[in-house]
Amino acid sequence: NLLFQCGGLIFGSTRSTNAAHGIEDFLQSTIDVARTYAVGHEILDAEELGRRFPQFKFDTDDLGYYEPEAGFLKPEGCLRAQLSEAQRMGATISTGNRVKAWHQHSGMVRLETDRGDYEAKQVLFAAGPWVSEL
Repeated sequence: NLLFQCGGLIFGSTRSTNAAHGIEDFLQSTIDVARTYAVGHEILDAEELGRRFPQFKFDTDDLGYYEPEAGFLKPEGCLRAQLSEAQRMGATISTGNRVKAWHQHSGMVRLETDRGDYEAKQVLFAAGPWVSEL
């Protein structure tokens, strides 16, 4: 299983509209999106938050958003599944190569790597933190 559904809780103060993840008033924005797209959720006041999540200390003005079907993906398994599917569809997977240069010409991409050169119609760079060096 790639998805582990454990529920998701977001909470915050009703006295302030804190930005999170680059979104102003993240809690209310989350509630609005859930309502717009009919995502199952519960709105919990501070008392209910304290009853259901006693491991946390809530202020009396806190409000919670609980999404029972939320969870997280296991990234390693997702990556393995994506690589497997790409290979099944004909992709060639080449890992651990250091790209020295790349050039696009005549609808093709040519890669110069420390393990040799490659040419393909499409290339997916998965360079992680080194992408700026490309």
